[in-house]
Amino acid sequence: MKYWIVITVVGLDRPGIVAAVSKILFLHRCNIEELSSTILKRQFAMILIATSPRKNTAAQIKEACLREEPLRGMDIHVKEVSPQQLRHYSQPPSQSFIITVLGQDRPGLVYGVTEILAEHGINITSFDAKVTKMIGKTDYAQIYEVEIPEQVDIASLKKELSERGKRLKVEIGLQHRNIFRAINEI
Repeated sequence: MKYWIVITVVGLDRPGIVAAVSKILFLHRCNIEELSSTILKRQFAMILIATSPRKNTAAQIKEACLREEPLRGMDIHVKEVSPQQLRHYSQPPSQSFIITVLGQDRPGLVYGVTEILAEHGINITSFDAKVTKMIGKTDYAQIYEVEIPEQVDIASLKKELSERGKRLKVEIGLQHRNIFRAINEI
């Protein structure tokens, strides 16, 4: 029988973080099923899902993590979850789209877009945002991968996002994921 564990690690980036966590999981006979990590302004963040052959190993794994040198000072959360908690969000039939937001950085840009998405029941499956300095000015880019329920009128949504973009002084684009993939393959 498999028992599921979710581990999050957040803190100042340095070499050896992933190696330390994966070593601990290996020593506890756990298998990493999925892992995602990123670094934002020297802050490392990782979430992973692992399986364990034994129940109630979360506390032991967390204790082991706290003793590992590369993990000292990191915020580490380890919890056991049921298989039902790992099922994908059950959403109505939908289509995959990409939303891009480009312009100058200012407070409220993420909220300005995500408020509309939430109002329409649109699920964000992936999201990246980055501030960059280009030719003396600050530019900002957001890229959302979203699942838009089929009952949402895409033309109306596109118009609403465009109007919000004008108020926020950014350009907001919406395109079907298949078109986005085709453009990137050229």
